[in-house]
Amino acid sequence: MTDAPSLSSPEPAPQIVDLGEHKQEKLFLALPNYGNLRYNTVPLLSAVNGPKSFDAVFPAELCSSLLAHCFNTLWAQALAWRPQGVTHFLMLHADVVPHESDWLVQLHREMVRIGAKVLSAVIPMKDTQGITSTAIDGQPLRRFTMKGIMALPETFTHPDLLVNTGMLLVDLREDWVEQIYFTVGDLITKAADGSYSVLAESEDWQFSRLARRLGVQLWATRKVKLTHWGAHGFSNFRAWGTEAQDLEGRDQTIAVEPAAYVDPSIAAPPRLYGVEA
Repeated sequence: MTDAPSLSSPEPAPQIVDLGEHKQEKLFLALPNYGNLRYNTVPLLSAVNGPKSFDAVFPAELCSSLLAHCFNTLWAQALAWRPQGVTHFLMLHADVVPHESDWLVQLHREMVRIGAKVLSAVIPMKDTQGITSTAIDGQPLRRFTMKGIMALPETFTHPDLLVNTGMLLVDLREDWVEQIYFTVGDLITKAADGSYSVLAESEDWQFSRLARRLGVQLWATRKVKLTHWGAHGFSNFRAWGTEAQDLEGRDQTIAVEPAAYVDPSIAAPPRLYGVEA
């Protein structure tokens, strides 16, 4: 019996990372929405008009009740803009609110520091348990709690890591990005005793599994302090919640296959605005 892989983190580094040639990188800022409600307008203005680490930022907002279709439309549009110099994709959900004005610089610097291709902010769910949507895949699948997260390195990775899309930064300069997509997994099973079970898995875990199957290492971080807004705010920078560990677990998962190719031409263009540095 072999030992299970453990979490790993990058070596400690200076607070300030020299971005150097990374200043020439351009960001597609994907802003999915539903119901025209947005909590993070001020942080978005800071990202576009405040401190910059990207040479240009292109915000694109799309309002839709079809979550995966909305995400895929924004993703395909970003792929279509790569010939025009777009190098990175950042998704920010409308209810995720960064606290500091240089949050985008912090996230970009952390990606450069660790050499990540995919970097996701740890975000708690909207309940009192303190459970996050960042998890370790397996039998059973286990989600991190905020109490557990605060005991881990600020930024970490694992071979079976599942990340979320609430604040998801992706480097678009490799071919694997054309073989991946967002999808929600749903399944109904019938047991021997005749009872039925309903299973649903979110687009972020499916995206994570596809990325890992394509050989991409995933990273999670609490470098960017943020709040997930619902009935009230749920923060990612302190230990809180009724649960110290995920006691529920999941013994069954839903498998999806990588796409042969994602054709950017199928996407209806969202509203696009370019801001040069």
